[in-house]
Amino acid sequence: MRLIFILFLVNLGSSTLFCQINDNFSDGNYTDNPTWVDVNNHFKVNEDFLLQLDAPDAGSSFIYTENSLEDSIRWSSYCLMDFAPSASNILRIILAADDFDAFANNSLYFEIGESGSDDALNLYETRDGITNLLASGTMAALGGDPAEFKFILEKSAENLWTLIVDYGQSGNQLEWEMSMDIPWLDQSVMFGYYMEYTSTRIDKFFFDDILVEELLPDSEPPTITSATSLNSSQIEVRFSEPMDVSTLTDLSNYNISPDLGNPVSVDFDVNNTGLCILNFDPALSSDINYTLTINGVNDVAGNTVTESQFELRLLAAADVGDLVVNEILFNPTTGGFDYVEIYNNSEKFIDLSTLTIANIQRDSYKPLEVTGEILPGEYYVIMEEPDWLIDNYIVQDPDRILVSDIPLFNDSDGNVAIISLQENGLEVIVDSVDYSEEWHYILLDDEEGVSLERLSFSGESNNPSNWHSASGNVGFGTPGYQNSQFLADAGVANVMELDQTVFSPNQDGDGDQLVMKYNLDKNGYLATIKVFNDRGFLVKEIEDNTLIGTEGFLTWDGTKNDTQNASVGIYLIVYELFHPDGDIFTGKLSCVLADFLGR
Repeated sequence: MRLIFILFLVNLGSSTLFCQINDNFSDGNYTDNPTWVDVNNHFKVNEDFLLQLDAPDAGSSFIYTENSLEDSIRWSSYCLMDFAPSASNILRIILAADDFDAFANNSLYFEIGESGSDDALNLYETRDGITNLLASGTMAALGGDPAEFKFILEKSAENLWTLIVDYGQSGNQLEWEMSMDIPWLDQSVMFGYYMEYTSTRIDKFFFDDILVEELLPDSEPPTITSATSLNSSQIEVRFSEPMDVSTLTDLSNYNISPDLGNPVSVDFDVNNTGLCILNFDPALSSDINYTLTINGVNDVAGNTVTESQFELRLLAAADVGDLVVNEILFNPTTGGFDYVEIYNNSEKFIDLSTLTIANIQRDSYKPLEVTGEILPGEYYVIMEEPDWLIDNYIVQDPDRILVSDIPLFNDSDGNVAIISLQENGLEVIVDSVDYSEEWHYILLDDEEGVSLERLSFSGESNNPSNWHSASGNVGFGTPGYQNSQFLADAGVANVMELDQTVFSPNQDGDGDQLVMKYNLDKNGYLATIKVFNDRGFLVKEIEDNTLIGTEGFLTWDGTKNDTQNASVGIYLIVYELFHPDGDIFTGKLSCVLADFLGR
């Protein structure tokens, strides 16, 4: 894919009047408007509309086009060396020369390529056959693989020279400013590229967006290319060009709402005034949507940025309980894939890149291969083959699929865990579920391809009563949205009460279980809960002296002690909650079993 660098705005309406060279190869050739001289027929315009070296073997190549220069000049070009430059693989960008020769007696050029990894954008002048280094860009900025950059070199009529470079889309960087006189420039006849290369680099040089024009007064306002939070107290702001320091550091030009106001200070680098760091005290919170407003900042020519607003959210690492495992497909159909769904049960904006999905029992840990955020109340399903998921389940929003490798999950029983990397470098188990195939609805004929859904976000992760098979009405899974088996976390007015008095275990996603909510005054109660039919016969022992918490819920799936389905009819739920200190709660609740899943 072609990389696009937005370094400055060109007024297209006036460029034809003053431009000597303006070529982005969008016409698919380099033979017209302008005409390039390919000395050895070594170049082509590729399918991405880039000028590309296409040499037959190791050697050197030279391509140029004619032009003349004004008293004030702007040169600009995108360049990509798709490798790490070396002394054997170099690029010379010939800005001016008084002869159509890559080694003219008088020439001005950039050169990239040297021994070691300290490659920089070096500016040389050859005058009367003698070559001198005039200036250098940042050391090692072009020493990596690939060496990619776009430069803007400007010369004013008063011989003030300025170099701005964007290395690999990192943003504009002011490399240097200096005064110098090159008297032969008005004799220049061409602009071109010369390169030397080994056999493995014969097609690894690329060029685009070539501009040589008269430097006119800058009347275009700068733009803000990005504003992002670095941490809880610092915001990084990037501009499209170098900015005036006095306005860049004026605290009143920046404001964050709600509540934070102006920054307490602004940090910047004198060599890169297109970027600054805003420092705030008090710090941002990870559960508030902020708006950053910027106005009044000028570029070095005095043009003022248009008032701009940016939404900011501070991403945080998840803590225990912030995220829950909400759905698990651990036994997919033949040829299918496991998936796990997570839900943000907090008010935080959680950084996805800090998360790992694990099967702790098998010592398998898979960090998420995605970046971004999960907002409060959002669901995401994580799996490696989204096309299979879309083909086999109802996926309401494909954007809720995070494509990432996850551990293998056992078909019978196993573990699914969410682990979060904290700012201090420690890892925290945010949620962990030791699931079992026995948690599936007992009357299902086939559990293959059926996901397990969590009933309540606040319910215990390892309580079988908090899990149920996904409804057949939704295709046996709800990846990326609310579960078909879902219990809202509503308050309980009494010690124990029913969520609904009528239930129908028919796997339609509506009242498939009888849910008994409880709310107690303290920990330590033992629950005995039995179900009787309308003739007084014991049908089911749901709990027998089971230790329960202070609040939660228990369920009945409509089966009897012998695992057969109970008859449609009226039933009585008898409960006794006993505490070792002598407190006892007893009571009766009636319900109706209205329909049943056929077998």
